[in-house]
Amino acid sequence: MGALLSLAAVKIDVLSLPSVLWMVSASMITLGLYQKRLPAARIDAGIGARIGLVVGLCLALGLVASMTGWGLVERYALHGMGSFDAQMAAQMAQAQQQLQQRAVAQQTPIPPELAGLIRSPEFRVTAMLAGYAMLAGVLMIISTIGGAFGGLLRMRRG
Repeated sequence: MGALLSLAAVKIDVLSLPSVLWMVSASMITLGLYQKRLPAARIDAGIGARIGLVVGLCLALGLVASMTGWGLVERYALHGMGSFDAQMAAQMAQAQQQLQQRAVAQQTPIPPELAGLIRSPEFRVTAMLAGYAMLAGVLMIISTIGGAFGGLLRMRRG
C-alpha cells in the first residue's frame, strides 16, 4: 500500500503528505496488527525495531518495484520519458561541469577516461541505483525508528 501510494504521489501532488505519513507510520500499524493477532506476545523497543526494519525493507522493495514497473510502462508503452531523460542529461552535464571546475581550481588535468565515464549510460544507471539505495536506506532507518517507538508505546510495564 505504501509503495503504491508513493508512486501515485509522484504524479499527484495531493497524495505526497499521506504517502509520507504512511511510510512513517507503517511500522506502528504493523505492530498493531501483530499484537492483535498475538495478544500475549512480548513487544518492546527491540522487537519493534526489528519489525520496523522488515517493514522498511518491504516498503523499499515495493517502492523500487513499483517505480521500475511504472518506468517501464512509461518508457515502452506510453513513450513519455522525454522529460526524465532531459533531467538526467542536465544532471550529468552539471556533474561534468563541476568536475571541470574542480580540476581548474586544483590545476589538475581531467583524464579523458573520466570525462567519458560521466557521459556513459553505465554512469547514469549507477547514479540512479545509488539514489534508490539511499532512498531505501533512509526508508529503513525511519521505519526502524518508528518500529522502536511503537514497541516502546506497546510495551507492557510490570
